[in-house]
Amino acid sequence: MFSRTVRICYWPTATYLRALSDLSETDELRGFIYPFPENEISVKSSKSSGPGGQHIQRVRSKVTITLDIANSSWLSQRTKDSLFNSNKLTKEGLLHITSERTRHNHRNKEDCIEKLYEMLLKHSYIKPEPSLEEIKAKVDAERKYVQQMKQKKRTEKYYRNRDKPC
Repeated sequence: MFSRTVRICYWPTATYLRALSDLSETDELRGFIYPFPENEISVKSSKSSGPGGQHIQRVRSKVTITLDIANSSWLSQRTKDSLFNSNKLTKEGLLHITSERTRHNHRNKEDCIEKLYEMLLKHSYIKPEPSLEEIKAKVDAERKYVQQMKQKKRTEKYYRNRDKPC
């Protein structure tokens, strides 16, 4: 099918994730365009919190990605609706994703992109229709359960009536 070389790295990069995906336009199963259009995503850097000594106080390694869900043209309506129904957005309809996992700005940006990708995959998921075999198995299991309950009732009724004097 396709042959491509993918570099192996310890930190998954956006190019690595892009190499895993064959699609570059909106896919009905996915519900968004990947790679993301950079003009609709704003990236801000700030000083990270937590331990780290002087390095953490000098370098802006924390990265925050902000995305306007309502005005994004590359998201399907299904994905937008799912995101609006979740508690991930602000009142203005903005999605903020933050990363301060590493001491490097570019790695934190890649981590934010990965988080955004995973979140969009989760919110654009369509549950597949059950197959005919699955439906039949479920109906058979329900019938079997009902028959077992009827048999149990008959048995209990028999033993209750057996102990009563005539």
